[in-house]
Amino acid sequence: MKTNSTVKLTVLLSLLMLGTGIIGAYFSYEAGSQALKGVNQLSTNPSKKLIDTSNTFTKPTKFKPIDEKTVLSKVYDYTNQKKELVSFQKNKFQKDNIQNIYNKTSQSLPLQVVDQEVILEIKEALNDGETMLLKINLQNRGADEIKFLYSSLEIHDDQSYSLGAIIRGLPDVLPPKSNVFSGEIRIPNFSVKGSTTLSLKLTNYPDRKLKFNINNIPVI
Repeated sequence: MKTNSTVKLTVLLSLLMLGTGIIGAYFSYEAGSQALKGVNQLSTNPSKKLIDTSNTFTKPTKFKPIDEKTVLSKVYDYTNQKKELVSFQKNKFQKDNIQNIYNKTSQSLPLQVVDQEVILEIKEALNDGETMLLKINLQNRGADEIKFLYSSLEIHDDQSYSLGAIIRGLPDVLPPKSNVFSGEIRIPNFSVKGSTTLSLKLTNYPDRKLKFNINNIPVI
């Protein structure tokens, strides 16, 4: 009789525990359902996700390579413009310098000597930066042919030092009743450095009857 009471008590307790568990599970489910209300299900479509994500970024611009010819053309233009500017400034400086030299020497030049109707004239003296330049005119108004050997030309500075020179454009033979022949004598600048005036001597060849002596040629 005692045993039956124990069994009954055990069964009753088990039923109470089961009922309590069921009731707890029910209330837990209801609470969870209330908590999840208003929450939308996330989209799991991969293609849609990629499309939506791409809309959040700025669309990249197309890459445009630089044309090599365009770059080289611009470099060429810039270089030439710079060269032209330098050349213009250099030419302007040289022209101004030559003009200043001409104005300086115009009072003392030309210098002229005449012997037996043959005229030797130093028309102008200039300096191109490397050499002193003497512009020479020769004319034969006589009836006889005149020959020159320009290796016999003598040029001295005001200290009586002999100077080397290059003769260009002057004829070796002056015909009778000739026109005016023009040429030049070039003297290196280092030769005339420190000098104020020069002198020139020239004679005909081979008889050496003509004497052309010009002094006080201004050094430029």
